[in-house]
Amino acid sequence: MEELRQQIQSLQARVEEKEHELMLIQQELTLLKARLEDAISENRIEELKADQDAQLKEKARAEAEQARLASEKAEAIAAEQAIQKQQEEAARIATQAEAMSDTTVETEEEEKSLEEPQVDVPQVDEAEHEAIMRTIEEMSRSMGIQEGESAGERFQGRPTLGDKVSRQKLHDIKRGLGINERFLYANELFAGDMGAFSQAVEELNHVDSETDANRLLNENLASRYRWDEESETVVAFKSLVSRRFA
Repeated sequence: MEELRQQIQSLQARVEEKEHELMLIQQELTLLKARLEDAISENRIEELKADQDAQLKEKARAEAEQARLASEKAEAIAAEQAIQKQQEEAARIATQAEAMSDTTVETEEEEKSLEEPQVDVPQVDEAEHEAIMRTIEEMSRSMGIQEGESAGERFQGRPTLGDKVSRQKLHDIKRGLGINERFLYANELFAGDMGAFSQAVEELNHVDSETDANRLLNENLASRYRWDEESETVVAFKSLVSRRFA
């Protein structure tokens, strides 16, 4: 009987011991579960944070791209407006300059016709005279003169190109040219570029000597525009330039 009682007590002690161990295991499991949940929670937070950072970066990149495109568009519009304004201003200045030039030429021609000054007439050799007359005939044809109408009849009562070349010394080459002559020389000698013709005349007006003028004519302009030295128009233009140094 005593032995049975001791066995029961021993079993109870072992049960209590196992219950204590089980309790410790449960506590450990609870702690591990809490740690796992914390880890999962932290991982989710990091993932959410990473997603938010990625979204913010993408938004910032998109906004920066939009700002860049808007800036480029604004710059392009501003540049286009500036170019258009410059073109309009250049056209206005060119129109005013042309009007002033035409007015000056007309005024000088009127004054010459009224005053009829006595001047020394420079001699023009036969080759230059023939070249000038052929140039006049070419101008007449380009202006639509009917066949049978001579150059003398067409220009009767007003200065011809031959008259202009044979007159007194020129201080300004451009003022010695009428509208028709300008278009003739620009078309025949400067490939139709009136701006290039005007610039060349301006340069020839400011050279110091006839040698410099011939150098500009022969080494620069004739080479650039491939002038035919036998052309009547070339001879007439060079004769006109030489009058500045007569």
